Amino acid sequence: MENVDTVQKLVNNLDVRLDNVSASLDEILEFKKLDDIIEKMSQLDQCKMLNSLSYILSSLYFAYLKVNGVKDVHTHGIMSDLQRVKLYMNRVKTFEERSRESEVQEIQMKESIHNNLKDSLGTPAISSANFNDNKQNTHIKFENICNTNDTNTTKIVDSIKKNTKKIRKRSQKKNVKVSK
Repeated sequence: MENVDTVQKLVNNLDVRLDNVSASLDEILEFKKLDDIIEKMSQLDQCKMLNSLSYILSSLYFAYLKVNGVKDVHTHGIMSDLQRVKLYMNRVKTFEERSRESEVQEIQMKESIHNNLKDSLGTPAISSANFNDNKQNTHIKFENICNTNDTNTTKIVDSIKKNTKKIRKRSQKKNVKVSK
């Protein structure tokens, strides 16, 4: 009696699963062509769909062979088809993992760049140490330096002024020659 109950449960489970497969296949077969179904999908989704259909058909044929009593199903050609489909499914899975990794790396790189820019641009261009001194925060004018009694400073300032005048005269002469 126990064996009959177990077999009955398995048959009912198989019946439910076949109904699910049948309903899924009916949705797919509503369209006239497979091309109509996959033309609206991305390439990755197309690969997934075609791999899934190939796997379903190969698995159903394998189950059909088993039910009909083919003894050596493992040497049948369907096994090579199943292995090929599994290989393609693994390739798609590997591609998805790599694309996820590259997306994660891209997000991390953007965050790193954003944080580095925020750190470098978020601070003043002039070090805040210059502002934290106890000095009086006033500008020192160039003339104030010249008024000191230090003769070396006066000589340096005079030299700079002369050189500046010479450079201005040269640049003005060049501008006049170019404009003629």
